[in-house]
Amino acid sequence: MSENTQSTMIGEAVHIIGQSFNSPLVAHIPHSSSRIPTDLLPTFTCGEHALAQENRLLVDWFTEELFDFVPHLGGTSLIYQVSRFVCDPERFERDDLECMSARGMGALYTHGVHQDRIRADFTEGEREALLKRFYRPHHTACTEVVEQCLKKFGLCLILDCHSYPQHPLPYELFHDAPRPEICIGTDEQHTPKALIQCLENSAQQAGYQLSINSPFKGTLVPLKFLGDPRVYSLMFEIRRDMYMDEARVKKNTRFQRLKNWLSTVSETLLREL
Repeated sequence: MSENTQSTMIGEAVHIIGQSFNSPLVAHIPHSSSRIPTDLLPTFTCGEHALAQENRLLVDWFTEELFDFVPHLGGTSLIYQVSRFVCDPERFERDDLECMSARGMGALYTHGVHQDRIRADFTEGEREALLKRFYRPHHTACTEVVEQCLKKFGLCLILDCHSYPQHPLPYELFHDAPRPEICIGTDEQHTPKALIQCLENSAQQAGYQLSINSPFKGTLVPLKFLGDPRVYSLMFEIRRDMYMDEARVKKNTRFQRLKNWLSTVSETLLREL
């Protein structure tokens, strides 16, 4: 991190890197952490070893590093600081709005990747405490960063940064869908066709296999800005074998080339706005 790059922690929930606002680019990195706060370990019924295995399979390993170029481009990165097994900020807060809640994997997980129970059901008080501690501070920070971009530039480009395993996990909804090297999630109102075309052209030139909204679809937009034409968003889902050894949780020799491409294509996307 350069001397001019500001870094701020918002409680336990989110680490914000950047905030110079020299660019309207925002990286949202919600699933890169495997940290389980010590006081919450007893709430898991599966045991620490099983929980570590759940994390190994589901954490978006090294995405924080893959996208760490964003602050150096003048943008801002928001990095969630605990495991999604504690509280998942990319799910809807209300279970009745979240399709994955039927699998025990809403904002608060009670089941793991193999659909085994890993935590007891929550009381209303327990649920509220976790949402207040992790979920809401994260979303408040996202909203405030987007507001700052809009105030300075009149627009904001969000990159929703994820990875996914080479082979489908039991909890996934679309087991038979192709699993391309890179999947781009879009939103009808917030992802212009010009940005999609830009990504498709760049991926083709780089020799990367890319699909749109398959096997994963959608992208993050803070609720306050849904429908706001000034806010653009794209989700990157990168197949993990593209940049790491999944079994050993180690980066492979293709990591740096992929990171360089992500930096280059992000700059190209900004020029399209």
